[in-house]
Amino acid sequence: MQIIYFTKKAEKQIKFLIKNKFKNKILEIYIKKTGCAGLEYKMKFVEISKKHNEHKKSFFLEKHGITILIHKTHLKILENTKIDFVKEGINKKFKFVNKKIKNFCGCGKSFNIN
Repeated sequence: MQIIYFTKKAEKQIKFLIKNKFKNKILEIYIKKTGCAGLEYKMKFVEISKKHNEHKKSFFLEKHGITILIHKTHLKILENTKIDFVKEGINKKFKFVNKKIKNFCGCGKSFNIN
């Protein structure tokens, strides 16, 4: 089972952020309940703490030298998700591509897999 994978652009940007802005932190990827469709992808850089290992709820993954933290309840949704780093006009952002997604909300921010 492949949980997530990065494009070369996404990998390069994440490594740049860790090196220059978020030293000694790891990447947490999670799903948040929000929006009209129900779910949204989220990413943040965090310090490893004891709470991440409480009750074995967290899953750590090493990809291309990047340590990733994922809550075990999100593994099934994130399975085979591609993360890209794209430029849209003057904006740059991380984009999640998941073939399991069935619906997007009108603004494209939230999704549902049912």
